[in-house]
Amino acid sequence: MYRIRIPDWIKAGILTGSLTAFMIGIGVQFFEMPLIAGLIVLITVSAAIYMLRKMNKKWYHYYEIMISIIAALFYL
Repeated sequence: MYRIRIPDWIKAGILTGSLTAFMIGIGVQFFEMPLIAGLIVLITVSAAIYMLRKMNKKWYHYYEIMISIIAALFYL
């Protein structure tokens, strides 16, 4: 995704949707086991933050993770 030549804020917006869909899917899949769903979401968010820090991305990429977390919390 980051190799495409479109503005970074559009990439962040696209990644917001995909990350949110993934986390909501995990929440729906493990709705009977909220602890496992929470742990998987926590691992996913940790990995995303690690990758963004490693690639030295701007603040709005971290903002997309926060939006995804808020949206996923409604489904956990």
